Amino acid sequence: FTTLVNEMAGNVRGPQVMLYYGPDMLRMGLGTDLEDESGDNMRQALGAMDDLYGMVRERIKNQSGDYSFELNVNPIVLKIKEAGDKWKGGAELRKTCAGFDFTSNAFLTQGIVRSRDALMRESCCYT
Repeated sequence: FTTLVNEMAGNVRGPQVMLYYGPDMLRMGLGTDLEDESGDNMRQALGAMDDLYGMVRERIKNQSGDYSFELNVNPIVLKIKEAGDKWKGGAELRKTCAGFDFTSNAFLTQGIVRSRDALMRESCCYT
């Protein structure tokens, strides 16, 4: 989880990345069965966060300055809530996050995750 660890430690070049609703996403994304002797559930959930941080970091890699990029992950939290008891934990969180990208403002200071399907539908209709 190199990207995640570097973000948490502030060991990055450029803007800091903050995930709005990130703690909720992680906590709820683990699911209701918290018995995880192998650690795989937590590993998958942390991998999902690592993937999100990496996606943002790639997009803002040429930015400099002392500011934060704030990514709202509430749409992922809503998917977890919609699934309710059918949510399958960290592996499903990682798979779900892989199906998301994000849109941002022109200044690259804030963004919100959007499903890749929704982004594709919008781009084909507005080009």
